[in-house]
Amino acid sequence: MRSRHVLLLAFGVLLLARSVSACLWTYATDLDGRVDESDSLPPDAFVSVVISQQSRDSWLARAKELQQQSDQQPANYKLRNDYAVMLARAGELTEALAVLNDIEATKPGLYPTAANLGTVYELSGDVEKALHWIQEGLVRNPRSHGGSEWLHVRILQAKHKLADDPDWLMTHSILGLNFGEETRPVRPTIEEFRALGESQSWDDLDSHLTIQLRERTSLVESPDAIVADLLSDLSNVLALKGQLENAIAVAELAQRYEPPRGELLQRRLDHFREIVRTADKPLLNRIELLSAGLNRLVFGLSSGGVLFLALIAWWLRRRRQQMAIPFPTVDLDTSKGEQHGQ
Repeated sequence: MRSRHVLLLAFGVLLLARSVSACLWTYATDLDGRVDESDSLPPDAFVSVVISQQSRDSWLARAKELQQQSDQQPANYKLRNDYAVMLARAGELTEALAVLNDIEATKPGLYPTAANLGTVYELSGDVEKALHWIQEGLVRNPRSHGGSEWLHVRILQAKHKLADDPDWLMTHSILGLNFGEETRPVRPTIEEFRALGESQSWDDLDSHLTIQLRERTSLVESPDAIVADLLSDLSNVLALKGQLENAIAVAELAQRYEPPRGELLQRRLDHFREIVRTADKPLLNRIELLSAGLNRLVFGLSSGGVLFLALIAWWLRRRRQQMAIPFPTVDLDTSKGEQHGQ
């Protein structure tokens, strides 16, 4: 029983240390130059969440593994779906479409099939079929991809408009939100925000943009005007949320994809950098001290927990020794009895 208590105590100490390190807060700069607490990721980590790219060889290798598994289990539509996804990521679009259409014919109504058909048709350049299947996917599962697929529909609608007018993104955006023309982005109107329908808060919009961008950047290469437009607006959203450091990192990423309105993006990027550069330095110094102190606290909880457990184990051993009373001995010598019997 005592050993069980020690294990529970050890688990509790570890959870305490993990909970402190998992709830770390940083500080971020807002558009007024104020540095305040933030639960956002630091810039490098944030960008790694937004963008995802792997080599074609890695996708092909995974596709080959899934093909072998699928050949052994031909009735397993899930393996075939995943095989088609790896083919699509590797650029083998015709074969991917053949597999997905076969799944839809033999096992209709699945959300992943509709979503994957929409994406592969988009990559193939067939925007009409892509829009049909993405909308069908929304019917089958409205909350897929964290509820962000409304944005995929807008992307496809924008592709229609770009086909008619290649300069459409010079005067419009995929989100349809007006952040103004000044170096400091302005908040869109409530009417514009409500028109988005599925994103009723800044956090929703931030999350939906991040989800869609992570998927899209794994499938398309730079330059790409649509990715650049989405990244530019994500930078505006982050700036208005008071996360200028992350807004700068995302704006720099947008430049790689050659945004149609690159001059405005550059002006805002310079403005953001200047605000961060001239932010409250004494406060930043205090932030560094607080961060260092927090790191020492986490380390102390971890190492202190080990020491504490060692002390508990030592105390239990001492307690057992103190309570160890010798058992009474019984005289098993029967010689006296034998003598009486004689």
